[in-house]
Amino acid sequence: MKTRVSSLVAVAFGVGACTVGACSDDGTNPHPVPDSGTNIPDGGAPDARVDAGPGADAGPDADAPRKCPPSLPASGAPFGDWDTRFTLAGLTGRDGATPTVHDIARDVDGSLLVAGYFRWAGDLRVDGLARWRNGAWEPGRTNWNGRALGPGGFYAVAVGPSGELALAANVGQSGDPDEIWVDRGKGLEVVGRYMGLARRLAWIDGKLWVGGGVEFENGGPKGLAIWDGAAWSGAKGGDPDSFVFDIVPDDGHVLVAGQFHSIGGVASDLIADWDGTAWSAKYRMAKPEVRVLTLARDPHGTLYAGGLFTLGDENKGSASLAKWNGTKWELAGNGVAFTGGTGVVSHLLPHDGALYVTGCFDHVGGARSSPDRMASAGMAKWDGTKWTSLDDGAKPVSNGWFSSGLCGFEPNPNAVWQMPRQRLGVSGSDVLVGGNFGGAGGVASQSIAVHDGRAWKPAGTAGQGISGKIAAVASAPESCTVYGLAVGTHAGGAPLSSLLVRYDDGAWKAAAPPLPEKTRCNRMAAGKGDAIALACESRAAADHPSLILVRNDGAWSPLVTEELPKIHDIGYAPDGTLWVAGGDGKKAFLAHWEGAKLVPQAGTDAFDGGIYRIAFAPHANDSGYDVLAGGFFKNIGTLAADRIARWNGTAWSALGEGAGGTVVALAATKDAVYVATPNERQPNRKLLARWDGTRWTELATPDNGLPAPFDKTVHTFTSLLALDGGRLVATGSVWPETGGRNAFYFDGAKFSAIAGGVSAISVESVALGADALFVAGTIAEVGEGEKLRPSVGVARIPLAGAVP
Repeated sequence: MKTRVSSLVAVAFGVGACTVGACSDDGTNPHPVPDSGTNIPDGGAPDARVDAGPGADAGPDADAPRKCPPSLPASGAPFGDWDTRFTLAGLTGRDGATPTVHDIARDVDGSLLVAGYFRWAGDLRVDGLARWRNGAWEPGRTNWNGRALGPGGFYAVAVGPSGELALAANVGQSGDPDEIWVDRGKGLEVVGRYMGLARRLAWIDGKLWVGGGVEFENGGPKGLAIWDGAAWSGAKGGDPDSFVFDIVPDDGHVLVAGQFHSIGGVASDLIADWDGTAWSAKYRMAKPEVRVLTLARDPHGTLYAGGLFTLGDENKGSASLAKWNGTKWELAGNGVAFTGGTGVVSHLLPHDGALYVTGCFDHVGGARSSPDRMASAGMAKWDGTKWTSLDDGAKPVSNGWFSSGLCGFEPNPNAVWQMPRQRLGVSGSDVLVGGNFGGAGGVASQSIAVHDGRAWKPAGTAGQGISGKIAAVASAPESCTVYGLAVGTHAGGAPLSSLLVRYDDGAWKAAAPPLPEKTRCNRMAAGKGDAIALACESRAAADHPSLILVRNDGAWSPLVTEELPKIHDIGYAPDGTLWVAGGDGKKAFLAHWEGAKLVPQAGTDAFDGGIYRIAFAPHANDSGYDVLAGGFFKNIGTLAADRIARWNGTAWSALGEGAGGTVVALAATKDAVYVATPNERQPNRKLLARWDGTRWTELATPDNGLPAPFDKTVHTFTSLLALDGGRLVATGSVWPETGGRNAFYFDGAKFSAIAGGVSAISVESVALGADALFVAGTIAEVGEGEKLRPSVGVARIPLAGAVP
């Protein structure tokens, strides 16, 4: 996708998402979503305790009859269609870059057209152009006249006085031109092609004005282009020497603002005036600054400018908002600030007697020393005398996509298209703000939110999606209750009072109190009696010590108080015993809970590397189980055991020639052991293989129905669910050259994508409940083709024949 990766910034792909100011200027350092200890407090009654070993609490509906574990059909597809309820309020989209609203325009009927990079409004497909009417979403347009919608959506939209529509459409791949689409009542037509990025469209006196970092093909205009209905022309007298970011009709004149220093052959820093005949510099900034992004007159007629500027050395700590006093520009309201410097204003909108201001800032009213300084996370209102903060930032909302973290103060002007808040619009008495954020004022509403003059509201109706993600899921072996470890702030649009949740009666519900402060957890296990244990680390100490938390008496308790090595995995064995595994590149750790203490496993001190995953293989006669350990090690004393070993209650043994790479996923049944490794340039690594007690068999092959990886991707399975009969559910980062992605079912002979697969940045965990399979991770969509659907942060698919 051209503009998302090459023309804007390279998005860094790793777990989590950047927040403003947390990334480098080029946006390449991902910032994780909030730690598991970052909770919005609000009740959440814990379950009552059942004495069933460490971590045991009673699950919901303990007396209700449930078939657990469920029986899957011996042949055919064991699953139905993906559950469609896991959506968010606002606008969502593909996996990868955060869904983004770039522009908002009022249509002639009073509804708002919202343009950007997104695909869904709830479960309604809107493909980059959505209509907000009477508090609900509609498709922005249903008739595209055969035009193919591009992967990047739309960068700008404008509606003329007679309903003329104009769109800046991203239609090409890297190196291809984008297009200007126009409908003047006779159907959609392509009227221009350009390279670069369009920022603003405006219909003025029957002509379409286009501004941005654009360069029209065949030697056409740059920076600013005007279409008269038949041909394109540039700024009379000469193109601007840099980007144009705003175009505003102004009482018979046209004002343009941007990053230019000359236009039409006239020296005019950042702002210029067109009177219909010539350009003038009457509104130019007195000192060349960085960029002006927006111009607007307040309800009293005063002209304001917003962007990135300081108006001199005396106010570098807070600026970027100015008003024209009739002679020159002066700082308005002491400006906006971001951390230790000036913030950025992306849009100004007059409404209800005031000027609404949005952008990238965390305070308004002055620098750190100002007594009038007020916390404001990118949304505020200025009435000409005083500020009103519309979001103090005290309750941030997680975003489950990757965001560049660019603020708009970066040297590259393309950063403007990645700002968290980009555009405002008015619908009746409501003000909408769009950009690429998780919500506003503690209200979850992806990429667009509504302020009704008193409080924030979601833009649309929330489903059961996650603002953030479910990092791990586990199913209790007796009740089949599915638990999730949430890394985020909201589930189903409601604040998470606990990051341990359970899926109950079609919704996520708190399953425990909040975790201890500054605690981050990444592995979870569920045992008998709905026992729950978490592998965590404490961020309260500089060395981030590991700890195991168990759920007892409605509270979290550390399993032990002594110092633990790095913990990588935990699990409950079939008999209810809790096992803990970890270590580093030189030493392993494996222990089990016995009586009232954690007992190290015999022989583990001979490992020459850590253990990353554990699993349990029940004996054929159900008399016990073996423990499987996979990880970084290659030897156990004199025993060669390449990354995988088995403890039978007496001694460790190797499994043939071993895994051939670090074990990142491990599962076992009575009959087989399954192992997956990443691409570590190991020629003999097991991508996804089965050990039958005698030999290894590679399963993940084209002959077994799994196509080769797409382009330069690499198949990596990170979670395995072993079923009887040689069947397997395998999830991870798996993008075949054909077919669905990331979630697969192996029927003992062939792989198939589960109901078209899962589109996700990462699929991290899988669990089987009483009537459905749950897939957890940084998920955006499920299915493919006509059955493509949004499913954010987690996905659920009922078993064949089960009620959705």
